[in-house]
Amino acid sequence: MKQIPFISGPGEVEIPSLYFVESCDSTQDLIQDLINLDPTFSNTVACFTFNQVNGRGQGKNKWNDVPNQSVAYSIAIPLLDSLDLVLLNKYLTLKVLSALQTYSTENVFIKWPNDLICLNKKLSGLLMQIVSNKWGNRFIILGIGVNANQDNIQNYLPHAISLKDIVHKSIDLTSLTKYIHFTVSSGIQSLKTLLMNSNSEIAENFNSKLWGIGCEIYINIEDESIRNDIFNLVSGDGYSDSNQSELPRIQVKIIGVDPLGRLQFESNGKHFACHHGQIRIHYDN
Repeated sequence: MKQIPFISGPGEVEIPSLYFVESCDSTQDLIQDLINLDPTFSNTVACFTFNQVNGRGQGKNKWNDVPNQSVAYSIAIPLLDSLDLVLLNKYLTLKVLSALQTYSTENVFIKWPNDLICLNKKLSGLLMQIVSNKWGNRFIILGIGVNANQDNIQNYLPHAISLKDIVHKSIDLTSLTKYIHFTVSSGIQSLKTLLMNSNSEIAENFNSKLWGIGCEIYINIEDESIRNDIFNLVSGDGYSDSNQSELPRIQVKIIGVDPLGRLQFESNGKHFACHHGQIRIHYDN
């Protein structure tokens, strides 16, 4: 493992340590190894590779990497007391989006809860976890996977896209990673103050970048504990009888993500919100 140097002039933001490995199972596992090295360790640290062989995704999903064509990056941030974790997730997601938007000639959007998409296909996946090192110090770990230099990625991952497919030229992976690292870590030193003073702005920016905002779509309510309440709330014209081998579908409009991290909907003039896993979304109807 080697450390990647950053050069900062006087008065510039101090950039956390960044380490590179030729290959690893998962940068999420590697970053946990780094925070376990020293019992006094309490700093932000990050690592990356271009050859992740067993990347993690949301839940039991895996992040599929092609060696030397994609970026796998993880950053560990010491957990501050009384930090709004949903707001932090929104803030960090917007930071990653900003970095990728600099490289992309097409608009990048947030697909709730943890994907960044471009041209209606997945460009990047994010995974945020709270972990403790073996001495009890708690950290927020953000893992980021980016499709960068795959050619015609849709041939084997139909719902994915790479930066190379978007801009039609190869991407320097090290430069891309260093830019992501700089963008994500640039506000960490004043994170608590930033989140307290800019919470409404962060929430508004997040919702403005949300894929499907204001669009009419269909959802299935898969959580039985809330299904009847939502059906009763929006009963009327918002049902679809198609595809009756599955649960009935409800026509809704996406209106944002609330402070609890739930996706907010409007149907027949009534509002409700659901956590990830409670619903299945049909963006293509």
